[in-house]
Amino acid sequence: MKRLFYCCLALLFCAEGYSQQESKHVETDRPNEAEVPYTVPRKMIQLETGVRIEKESESNQLVSHPGLLVKYGLADWIEVRVKTSYSTRIRHFIPNDKVESGLQPVELGIKAAVLKENHWIPKTAFLLQTGLPRVSSTPFKAPHLAPTLRLLMENNITEKFSLNYNAGAEWDGYETQPEWMYAVVPGIDLGEHVHVFAEFYSFLQHQQTPEHTLDGGLEYFIGKNIGIDACAGFGINKEAPPYFFTVGGSIRF
Repeated sequence: MKRLFYCCLALLFCAEGYSQQESKHVETDRPNEAEVPYTVPRKMIQLETGVRIEKESESNQLVSHPGLLVKYGLADWIEVRVKTSYSTRIRHFIPNDKVESGLQPVELGIKAAVLKENHWIPKTAFLLQTGLPRVSSTPFKAPHLAPTLRLLMENNITEKFSLNYNAGAEWDGYETQPEWMYAVVPGIDLGEHVHVFAEFYSFLQHQQTPEHTLDGGLEYFIGKNIGIDACAGFGINKEAPPYFFTVGGSIRF
């Protein structure tokens, strides 16, 4: 874990002064699993929120009430971020269900642009984020920090068609071994206001069967600074959660 952490720091500090690429609309890290390599422009604030309902297993359901991701642009190539989520987990037992509610560990992080898109070289950014177990409610309190390290990449194949993809590692605060992940997201712009996408992503852990999930959704943009979204997906093997859906929105100012 330490080697991976130092490699990611090296990528961060090697990033040169970076100008945000002009975008027709707000670029968000919602509503799917993959995150975009765009950062919030300098001195701007971006809020992203949504409700998510996930069937974790045949006996468990997790409801994430309107969570909030707050992002602030320190420069055109780097943003700081704080993520909070209040959740309810429902465990179905006989004769009575067990319901636990509380604050998930608050996450602090940064996203930094590393490379501009240049022909086949993808637009690339680096995400470092960690959950703070002490800033959480008892039902969701983990014994350790829960870091996330990701490379975020995107190629614009045409003016309308893009390919976004992520790769990285995550720790859940309980296990010492990381969970590796990758995601691939083809997307199409349908006019100026609508973006639709499909996504395939997987989580892989040592000596465990990978979890494979497929989802799809859309984003609708109101001007350059407001967007609303929806996404739904399902596990394509029995190790993945059976299904989830989410709706939400974003605004920057």
